Order: sequence, then C-alpha cells, then structure tokens
Amino acid sequence: MANDNMPFDSFKKLQQLDERTCKRLMRFLQLTREQEYSCVETFAVIDQYVEIIIQQEDPTGWTPFVDHHIELCEECRAEFEALMRILREEL
Repeated sequence: MANDNMPFDSFKKLQQLDERTCKRLMRFLQLTREQEYSCVETFAVIDQYVEIIIQQEDPTGWTPFVDHHIELCEECRAEFEALMRILREEL
C-alpha cells in the first residue's frame, strides 16, 4: 500500500525544487554527452591529469572525458582543485 503513494510523493518533491536547482539540472541535461566518465573513472586518472596540466602539456588528447566531467561534477572539481593547489605549492 505504501508504494501506491510513491509517484505522488515523488511529484511533490519535484514541485519543491527551487529555481536554482532546476536551472542546474537543466544545464546538466544540456551538457550530457553520449559517452562520459563517471566519478570512479575520473578519480582513477585525476592525479595523472593534474600532473599533465602542471607540466603545461595539453590534456585534451590524453583523456577528453576528464575535463568535461570536472566541469559538471562539483565533487570531482573540488578534488581536482585540491590536487592542483598541492602540486603548485610543491613547485
């Protein structure tokens, strides 16, 4: 019986989304590509990606999906930025 209300409850939650969240979701939908890296795939290569950038090499040919994922994912972007700060401090 609890599952009968599930669609209605989900709809009520959608109605409660604020304008900022709706715009953010729409942006994600617009930027979604057919092939993308997940967070797991990005974390697996992010250290090498950062090193390539620190060495002032072009990372786009190395792994085209990392940059796109970092642009969309706040958690991966935070990890990327933290690694960049650490490596820059070491230089």
